[in-house]
Amino acid sequence: MSDPAGLIAAVVAAAAGAAGGAVVRALTLPGAAAAFCVGVMVFGLGGAGHAVALVSFFVSSSLLSAAGLRIRRRRGSPVSAAPARDAWQVAANGLIPALIALASALTNPGGTPSSREWLLLSAAALASMNADTWATEIGGLARARPRMMGSWKPVAAGESGGVTLLGVAAGLAGSLFVALMVAAWWPVGGAGLIWRPDLGEVFAVTWAGFLAMLADSILGAGVQARFRCRVCGSTTEERSHCSVAAERVSGWGPMDNNAVNLTASALGVAFAWILLRWFGGGL
Repeated sequence: MSDPAGLIAAVVAAAAGAAGGAVVRALTLPGAAAAFCVGVMVFGLGGAGHAVALVSFFVSSSLLSAAGLRIRRRRGSPVSAAPARDAWQVAANGLIPALIALASALTNPGGTPSSREWLLLSAAALASMNADTWATEIGGLARARPRMMGSWKPVAAGESGGVTLLGVAAGLAGSLFVALMVAAWWPVGGAGLIWRPDLGEVFAVTWAGFLAMLADSILGAGVQARFRCRVCGSTTEERSHCSVAAERVSGWGPMDNNAVNLTASALGVAFAWILLRWFGGGL
């Protein structure tokens, strides 16, 4: 587990990041509180390697989202800035890495060989989230219409479960980015972190994140709940629209976008565990 100075630094860093997100209206106040909790657990309990994976996801996805918004506006597309993330959205992206950091700290005080395994699994969870974001933001710029996973029918841009070839390639790149960043900044020290990840481990983390991104699209196409606004009649993924509760028209009620993201993050960990047994020397 981190020393007191490290925990204090983690609290300060997490507080600064959460406050900054609230100031620029990227986070609601509950979202900022959730981001602070996730940051403290990942930075303070997981250490440098877990922090690098989280920062790689957060910074790259935020920059891509901002750039994509500018490009779509330049094209004249009718888009608006993304709404501030609430606590549920933050938890959907950060809960699994935070729990992995906690498990690593509790089961491997001082650093043991298992520390390496926890870090690789955390990287896979965040690689899956980064892959999904890169696929959404870059794929949304494709000229070709997205097609729904499974049926392969053309759908509107931004529709859950819709994919483009550009988006799929971007998702693979996003997963690889996190894996490479973790390998490049691997915190050499302790019994479990002496050697940097080898090619098999980088491949396993990358492929796990990519497969989880595809699973996210499959869940979005097949089981994610969709709603119709009772006021304006538009179809939405949100449970409320125009300040009133929306009517569910398809999908499984509990499986909203946050649940899909959380499930994909967990699947990234599961895929990584399997792949690391085959390509990473075993877990």
